[in-house]
Amino acid sequence: MQTKASATLFPVITFDVHDHASIDDLEAMFAIFEQVEHRSGMHVTLTDASAVRAMPDAKTRRFVAEKQAIADAKYGPKSVGAVIIVDSAIVRGALTAINWIKPVKARQHYVATRLEGLRLCVQWLEAGGVAVPESVVHYMRALERDPHV
Repeated sequence: MQTKASATLFPVITFDVHDHASIDDLEAMFAIFEQVEHRSGMHVTLTDASAVRAMPDAKTRRFVAEKQAIADAKYGPKSVGAVIIVDSAIVRGALTAINWIKPVKARQHYVATRLEGLRLCVQWLEAGGVAVPESVVHYMRALERDPHV
């Protein structure tokens, strides 16, 4: 599987991140924001990092930090938050603690499953007064039936 992004569930923007993603893969992933820039309203991101098993190298971490800073500055005001799927409870706890020590600008929350993450995205969108499209509701129901959809 490759690293990718999708706006098919907009206002939920999904990212699937995998080990050893190339700079080109990551560049293409961040381009999703330019693709949805014309859409009005708020959005939320759902990043599935459950396939990541190793720390990216320094060059990749630096690239992601730079691209994330640009995306935060340009698109952050239209974001209700970011939900990140991390299947390890230990890693989720460590990341949450890091965010307490060094708070991030945008709201972030770590979850164990895609279903849990999508439910939180819907909750945040509804709390922000953003209409949740039927495509998101249908996908959430599909995940309830089969978490591997």
